[in-house]
Amino acid sequence: MFDFASHFKALDRMTQPSDLVKSPVILDEETPLRYISLENNGVVETNEMLYRNTRNTKKHIKSAWDVDIKAAGPGYFDEAGNYILSKPKKIHTTWILKRNGSLEGPFSDKEFKLLLNTVSYANYWVKRDFDKGFVPLDKLVEEVPSFNFKELNKFFAKNQVVEEYKKDDEFFETSVVNEKSTRLTNFLKNHEISASVDFVIKNIKNMRKADAIETLKDITGLDRCVNAALIDLIIESTDYQILCDVDKDGFYIGDEKKASRRK
Repeated sequence: MFDFASHFKALDRMTQPSDLVKSPVILDEETPLRYISLENNGVVETNEMLYRNTRNTKKHIKSAWDVDIKAAGPGYFDEAGNYILSKPKKIHTTWILKRNGSLEGPFSDKEFKLLLNTVSYANYWVKRDFDKGFVPLDKLVEEVPSFNFKELNKFFAKNQVVEEYKKDDEFFETSVVNEKSTRLTNFLKNHEISASVDFVIKNIKNMRKADAIETLKDITGLDRCVNAALIDLIIESTDYQILCDVDKDGFYIGDEKKASRRK
């Protein structure tokens, strides 16, 4: 005779939580996750699969909530709320050589360093494309053999020979900036900035002021306050607008869209 009591007792025993064994959850980025499996006497009763939703996920190498935004360069927030650092602007240096009044170049960094192995330093003068004056090549190689950008800036600021242009010179009127502004000239000299004002304007033109200040850190190697003061002095010495959010008189430009909504 069939024992119904024992049969139902066995069925009831199969559903008892104490007899169910939970296998560990496997976390794997590359394969689907086995969420949970319940086993009873070697028989898998449930086996659910959980897939990662990666369709709308963007991977950023440099993204984290703990980024110091004040110390970091320009960036933006992505859709997930992470602050993404923008890549620093790479400055390409071009070198110009002068010998007996004749100019040679321009040479890239790689070309210039290869050229140093073939020429005699004695009769050559050299400058970068944004420097105001030339320096003796032999002195440059001797004092700054590493060609470190910040050390080069200090060396050119101290040793460059700037030629004075006459008023009838055809290139005299090409610069819109008043290079002889006393405050601006003294500022560049006191902070050992060898770059010309024209080069600075070329690298920050049509930027927001905040982004321009960050860009100048790579050119001058100085802190934010000094770069902000330099921008203000340049704006005072020009008669046209340089930045997109500051007019030629130094006043911030409001958002036209917001202004139109108010009307």
